[in-house]
Amino acid sequence: PCTFSITGDSSMTEESIKRGFERFTLPVIIEVPGISDVPLVPEDISAGGFSFIVDIRPEENKEFDCTVMILDHEFEGAQALVKWVRENSSDPGTWLIGLAFQMSGEEREHFETLLAKLLEEIS
Repeated sequence: PCTFSITGDSSMTEESIKRGFERFTLPVIIEVPGISDVPLVPEDISAGGFSFIVDIRPEENKEFDCTVMILDHEFEGAQALVKWVRENSSDPGTWLIGLAFQMSGEEREHFETLLAKLLEEIS
């Protein structure tokens, strides 16, 4: 199974410059039942992780089961690890959270290929 963990947000900070994966803003859906009852659409996503806004503040370093849906592929049985949580200053009472994932090299390559393919299709 894939293991997800989170790294940085979508702003160009020193931390975002350290990222090892290209960021995408794409129509990807992520189900994280332990964090939200409804499917989530990330602020941005990469083969390394994703960030999104939630109504309830999750505990940092806590793992959650998740499913990532992109194109006609589902990545099921993954573990999402909450790496950081920030109060959302543009919408008080909500939280911007980051999740990052670790996959085998082959899984990550396949995932990144799907992200690039989707970007090409919608461009």
